Amino acid sequence: MNELLAAQSAYQPRVEGDRVTAPVIVCGGMGGSSFPVRIARFLNATPYLITHQDYGLPERVPEGAHYIALSYSGETEETLSFAQEAIKNGLPLSVVTGGGTLLALAKEHGLSYVEVSKGTVPRESIVGMTKALLTLIGQGELLVTNEFTFDTAVAEKKGKEMSELLVDSIPVFYASNRNKVLGELMKIFCNETAKIPAFSNVLPEMNHNEMQGYGSGERAKDLARPIVAVFLEDATDDERVQRRMRLTKQLLGMQEVRTISVTIPSLRTEAVLYTWWTTHTMCFALASRYGMDPNSTLLIDSFKEML
Repeated sequence: MNELLAAQSAYQPRVEGDRVTAPVIVCGGMGGSSFPVRIARFLNATPYLITHQDYGLPERVPEGAHYIALSYSGETEETLSFAQEAIKNGLPLSVVTGGGTLLALAKEHGLSYVEVSKGTVPRESIVGMTKALLTLIGQGELLVTNEFTFDTAVAEKKGKEMSELLVDSIPVFYASNRNKVLGELMKIFCNETAKIPAFSNVLPEMNHNEMQGYGSGERAKDLARPIVAVFLEDATDDERVQRRMRLTKQLLGMQEVRTISVTIPSLRTEAVLYTWWTTHTMCFALASRYGMDPNSTLLIDSFKEML
């Protein structure tokens, strides 16, 4: 088994302090550290999870909510602001982090926390971070990875095939609304690992606006030539959405837009793991093709220095 897969499989989060039992939880996190919240929602976690991707605290939060700050590095500026504001206002706060200032805050203020294993980049730790969050809220059984149930060889084969089809292209990932997080996951991996522009949207919303951008004559066809529309197909999606996806793919083909289909496993845990590993393989292959370091994010790092 790949070393990264083995590490994610073996990781067993440990909660220091009390688990979070509030019915409403506000989660502050940015980038790859925000994905565990969205994946937890995708896996049908029962608390009502609110994602906050900004400085400070959201303006309107139901009474009795608990707050969780998530930062793999423990140094994310916006997430530290979120945590500090929660502490300042005497709000119940817990932490998921790999260390740094955020872990120090948790220990200083006696907060419950889960310290995740570090050693890679945040987007490669999405599974471990999600396991940590789910364990903190008492729902670790939603993502059990002691033995991976999806076929890693199939995922890697699909990832390599997709990388060949996406060379010198701009992917746009389309999913159902219920699978939105999977399209977003593929998009951020393309941005950060493969170092290419990539976008995502959902159906049926895309049919009410974005679709028209492909259909304005020869000029639109010229502008769309680098685009590859990647459809995440799921047999458990609403039949009406599945029909929309088929017709959209057909219509884009008539506009000479290239399309790719990815079949998503029906079981939600497998859908997360399969999409993550397929995308990992695809983006590492693209980074190699372009002569890029898949783990570096020089533009993002330069921007942080400018701040």
